[in-house]
Amino acid sequence: PDSIIYSKDHCPQCTDGRNLLTTLGLPFEEIDLTNDVEKLKELVEKTKHRTVPQIFINSKFIGGFDSLVKIHEAGELK
Repeated sequence: PDSIIYSKDHCPQCTDGRNLLTTLGLPFEEIDLTNDVEKLKELVEKTKHRTVPQIFINSKFIGGFDSLVKIHEAGELK
């Protein structure tokens, strides 16, 4: 997949991100960080972004759900 979404259980924006990518027919890999404190810590150090979801497209960190919506609305997700 060209997209990776790092998520946690019980995260509404994670669900919204998955749903948007699915609706657009964009394949993605989901990595659940709910019980992986070390992986989350590594990701925060890498992105400086403390919340989930953290979304990468074509290996580039784009941000969270709000950022995904913005690039979708700009027509950049096709």
